[in-house]
Amino acid sequence: MSTMEIKTKPSREIMQDAEKLAAWLNQALSSEALKARLGTEFATNRRIQAGLGNHLINYAIATRDFSTQGFEKLLSKFNEESTGKHIATYLKETMTIPSQANNIEIMEYILAEVEKNCYDLGFATHTFNAALIDAIDKDGLDSSKEMFQEHFETLTPYAKIYKTSLRLTAASNTTFDYANDSPERFMMTVLSSYLDRESGETTEQYYKRRFNRGLEQETFNAEDKARIKKAGTELIEFYGQPKTAGVAIIPNMIFFEQSNEPRKRNDKMYIKIVGAACLAKDSELALSPTLREKLKEFNEMEWTITRKLWHADTPELEIQELRQKLQETAKKLFQGIEVESNNNGQRQACTNLINKAFYECVEWQTCINGGNGIGVKVDGNKIPRENFVIAEIPLADELTCEKFKHKEKQSNTVTDKSQH
Repeated sequence: MSTMEIKTKPSREIMQDAEKLAAWLNQALSSEALKARLGTEFATNRRIQAGLGNHLINYAIATRDFSTQGFEKLLSKFNEESTGKHIATYLKETMTIPSQANNIEIMEYILAEVEKNCYDLGFATHTFNAALIDAIDKDGLDSSKEMFQEHFETLTPYAKIYKTSLRLTAASNTTFDYANDSPERFMMTVLSSYLDRESGETTEQYYKRRFNRGLEQETFNAEDKARIKKAGTELIEFYGQPKTAGVAIIPNMIFFEQSNEPRKRNDKMYIKIVGAACLAKDSELALSPTLREKLKEFNEMEWTITRKLWHADTPELEIQELRQKLQETAKKLFQGIEVESNNNGQRQACTNLINKAFYECVEWQTCINGGNGIGVKVDGNKIPRENFVIAEIPLADELTCEKFKHKEKQSNTVTDKSQH
């Protein structure tokens, strides 16, 4: 994990977008449309919230569409159409694109807009327990001001105490995965003993059961055990109460400032399309053996060049030359694919391949296909309050409890009616 130092103050315009994103995210994740997708299984609902949350936040960042219609449309067609298609469709309808641009050029314009929105004007995140919202709203993100230091010291005989540090991640699955397991130091100390959560069990009840089970297995004397239990219980009563999580939304101009991590991006549409053609089966795209062989050679060349591009020691001039070579080769192969497809009566199959590759390329410009975003550790473990916005989102575990209680209530109502 790379480190970075905070130097840049974000612009007022970017902070306004961060505020819109925070409000939009809360609305989307609290919506009945999303709740309707949840069942009564804790692990399943965590995956659903993390997956949908990742698509929602990256859609909003890529498009700057903070409308209710935006997330409702994405949720309603989530299993039918890719998020990359939703992003591309919205931008094509709202962007100013030269009228003489051909189809591939239009795709390039859209990809450039997605890259700008997701990287240059994008956002990183830091997820935290909502019990800390007031403190973070007052002092900013500052690991040196972590609460309950004496409590953690009391717990030293029970579990290893980890040093705290401030970490950020790109807006991704990770943003939402951490929501139900925060703060990390508390989870790894007080809840070091694992038990499956019971249906309908509140977070506080579950935490206490895990902690007490772990403590029962220890051989401390009565006095030490009482001290440890008191410290752990007070931590649980503080961190186990919230039904929401806080998400600090931090502009990428800060996030990427000193990060050595390369961006997950595709330089040109042709490269992505030709890469997809390399994987296409004969039944999907009938191409000559000669062109197939050239595609195979391109695939091998792309892997070789990609490794060099990601290597920190590769000179910048060589990187530019390699990218140019890859681009020119891909463009020639793309023209060959178009010609053969048209000659073979497979114009639609070629169009489908291009669109599929394009939508995947859009998703790779975000963290949708990447899943877990790049993470960085903040030098000094501190970000001033004016450099981020706080969103508050519902916890998947709490939504699961609500779903279980609702289902149980409905079941009891049916039972009561049947008895009369």
